[in-house]
Amino acid sequence: MEGGINAWNGVVAAGLPEAGLSFFASARSPKEYIALAWLLEEGMKMFYRSVDERLNERGAVELFQELSIAEEHHQAALSDLHFRLSGKRIDPDFLRSAAPDLQAERYIEGGLRLEEAILWAEGKQMADILDMSITLEANAYDRYLFMKQEIKDARAKEVFNVLSNEEKHHLERLSELFDRLI
Repeated sequence: MEGGINAWNGVVAAGLPEAGLSFFASARSPKEYIALAWLLEEGMKMFYRSVDERLNERGAVELFQELSIAEEHHQAALSDLHFRLSGKRIDPDFLRSAAPDLQAERYIEGGLRLEEAILWAEGKQMADILDMSITLEANAYDRYLFMKQEIKDARAKEVFNVLSNEEKHHLERLSELFDRLI
């Protein structure tokens, strides 16, 4: 990851992260996109909370706590968008109807099951966790760019644009920490 996000030249993530977009292959409406994104944000929030509880490096703990809070803000933005489009709040019934495939288990970006990601992170070196987190955030960035292109509603496009910019900022922060540790 030499040069971090500053060396990024527009190439999108390959391999593992592409699995995350497969969740969106069956989505056809803004409602479905919003529900799927909200659920993945929930999974990422839980993953980051799990990771920050195991870390010793102060800067890393603070960053993962910030990322967890950021995922909550993303969920709030998606909830607000859903309300503006439908007049309804996101609730468990909405999530069950809009994203039934993701209800049985929790997932994170990249299409990974949350429990598997947490188990994978146990005992891993900080660099490995950062590397995986960078991959996951790259997937989220790609997802919001994809959603922005797929959705026709101007308000939804703006929300997905803001979220993609925030995911890019997460990539920058993770890359900076990764570069400092390496």
